[in-house]
Amino acid sequence: MKNLSRFARHRGGATAIEYAVLLSGMGLAVIGILSFFGIQLNDLFLLLAAANT
Repeated sequence: MKNLSRFARHRGGATAIEYAVLLSGMGLAVIGILSFFGIQLNDLFLLLAAANT
C-alpha cells in the first residue's frame, strides 16, 4: 500500500505525457500548415531557384 501511495504522488510521468501531447499537437499543426500551403511553397522555392541561376 505504501508503494501505491508513493506512485500516486509522483508527478514526473504526468509532465512527460504533457510534453508529448504538446509536441504531437505542434507536429500535427506543422503538417497541416505545410500540406495546406505546400503547393504555394513549392512554387515559391522554384521561383527563387530560377532567379538564382
